Amino acid sequence: MSTNTIKTLAATAALSLFLTACGGGGGGSSSPSSSTGGGTSTPTASNGAALLAAYTPPADIVTDVAPISAVAAFTTGDSAIVSNCSNPAVTSTTVVNAPDVVVFSSGASLKAQELAADLAEQAIASVRTYFNQPASTVGFDGTNKIQICVDTAMGVGQSNGTAITGQTALNVSQEMSADSANFNARFPGATNYDGLLGLYRHEMTHAYNFAAVEPFGNGLETFYLEGTAQIVDQEPVPDKATILGFVSSADLLAQANNDSNLTVLPAYVPIINYLTSNAAGALNNGQASLTTLLSTFKANALAACAQPQPGGLVPPPSQLVGMPAGEYNVCAGTPGTVDTRVQAAFDQAFNSTFKDSNGAPLLLHTADDPTGNSLEQTLYQRLNGFLQ
Repeated sequence: MSTNTIKTLAATAALSLFLTACGGGGGGSSSPSSSTGGGTSTPTASNGAALLAAYTPPADIVTDVAPISAVAAFTTGDSAIVSNCSNPAVTSTTVVNAPDVVVFSSGASLKAQELAADLAEQAIASVRTYFNQPASTVGFDGTNKIQICVDTAMGVGQSNGTAITGQTALNVSQEMSADSANFNARFPGATNYDGLLGLYRHEMTHAYNFAAVEPFGNGLETFYLEGTAQIVDQEPVPDKATILGFVSSADLLAQANNDSNLTVLPAYVPIINYLTSNAAGALNNGQASLTTLLSTFKANALAACAQPQPGGLVPPPSQLVGMPAGEYNVCAGTPGTVDTRVQAAFDQAFNSTFKDSNGAPLLLHTADDPTGNSLEQTLYQRLNGFLQ
């Protein structure tokens, strides 16, 4: 990614927990959640309009343009995302019905829709490569295309210096459009769409993770969600001293971490690399350990939360989404909660997936290891030894 790109800041504590001005994260149909990206660059003059004018959509994207009546209606499902594309009065009558995404528009031009479809398809290819997933599928679950709303109203600067440029939940995402009046402030001096492509890589990584563990996305912890998204985004990582400063500033692996401090996002990248890389000082659990973590977490959560539907009673839809036939999700709670059984399922999945340097299980949280050697307790020392 070019040095002109902004940071794609994505606060990813489950939106079923909260939704702040800079977002939330997580992702699962029955546990409403989403992830938010934003930029922190200082507004300066840019040539966003010229970039879009010079852009030529690929021929296959152009042929994907269709009337809105040809696709399913835009929906945010059970997520907490509030999208203008849910309002037919402000939604374009034209969509881009691409192989893996359907791009809707709230105020954005057709060319901005085509660009979004182009970048989203590129981003999905990058996500599939990172997680070693097959290319010949639809979306990330093999069935559902990801609905994307490009919105000219997104990207407004916030008082804390960030701006919401993207949000993602299960099979739905919304991004600031390339013809938004806020584009120049978010991508100052941009001479290409590398930064916007990074945003789509980030958000589509969230989409993959949420789809992989449906309906338990609200149980995915911040360090994992943001670490993988930042890696696929190809966001530059600060120097060692900066990363260690972030680690010292807060307990980044605390189960209650709501990622409200967006400046620490780069610190999640070396955590994932420490776990998976074969570089000196890393644990070399391998890239496949990430998909093992996801599948084990989902299996654990199903074991804890799936119950046969009671005879004669129909559970509410929020308890049925993503569940096997005839079962319902007893862990699906009200907004503002993540069931402790779902939290435990992720913790147990991590502990059984990753190995420490001596081959013993690497335990994630302080409460897991009375000897004081959990990843949470020793993160500073481990990254200090790993980073160069």
